[in-house]
Amino acid sequence: MSSVSEKDHEVLDSFDYGDDVSIIDRSEIVDWSTIIIKIFLGLLFIGFASGCIIYSVITSEEYTHPASTNSSFFVFDVSQHCDNGTLTWTNRTGSFNDYDRVTTGISWLQDSQRKRIYHRIGIAKDNKDWKITHYVFVNHTFFVDRNGCNKIDYGYDEYLRRLGFQKIRMQREEYFTIEEGESVKVNYFEGEPSLDIQIEGIHPNLVRAFTSPDNKFTYAWEYIFPQTAESTGLFRKDYWYPEMKPGVDDEGVFEELPSSCYKQS
Repeated sequence: MSSVSEKDHEVLDSFDYGDDVSIIDRSEIVDWSTIIIKIFLGLLFIGFASGCIIYSVITSEEYTHPASTNSSFFVFDVSQHCDNGTLTWTNRTGSFNDYDRVTTGISWLQDSQRKRIYHRIGIAKDNKDWKITHYVFVNHTFFVDRNGCNKIDYGYDEYLRRLGFQKIRMQREEYFTIEEGESVKVNYFEGEPSLDIQIEGIHPNLVRAFTSPDNKFTYAWEYIFPQTAESTGLFRKDYWYPEMKPGVDDEGVFEELPSSCYKQS
């Protein structure tokens, strides 16, 4: 009997299966498990490559997060600081379009990460114009004036809410004069505050704000108040920060909180 190698071995079967049936050697059957593994590895490689591309775009210096830049609402929960701002009260005198103005210096430091604000009204070195300083923390606020320290049981989020910024929308981009001879491009926001908002004990008709084009800091905000029957009283209150910058600089101001305030904690 002659031997036949496995390679040359033919499949023999004496049974007649008919003309429509062919006998296939098992060695010719497709191995689907191998194909599935190869497809899986290919998809895994494509996913990894796509992830690398997306990561490189996000971390590039030219990438700008769209949340604040493209917001249609005023973005007020940001870190920013200015040591040399101005607060102006504009009062009606009783004569049509005739007003008296009172102005004082102010400072503002806001830390959105640690949820705290330092706001001083009256910044002259001799303290002659100093009226009050607000120390705002996560869960409570201290108002310090010449009469002492007053603790309020609301913190950062509620303090900002009471400024009436929640419902004002972006109207347009424009150029805005922040100092004599210096104009900057700003986003202009305007809207009506919630009915429970009280500024100087009065509900303002309108709130306006002016931010940098990327919404990272605010140059100014102002309130417009309704006219009274006597055509007197507060017409406008505006906060101007021509030197406002993003981020936090001197956090030591929070350490200036008088010791009398700690006794109320």
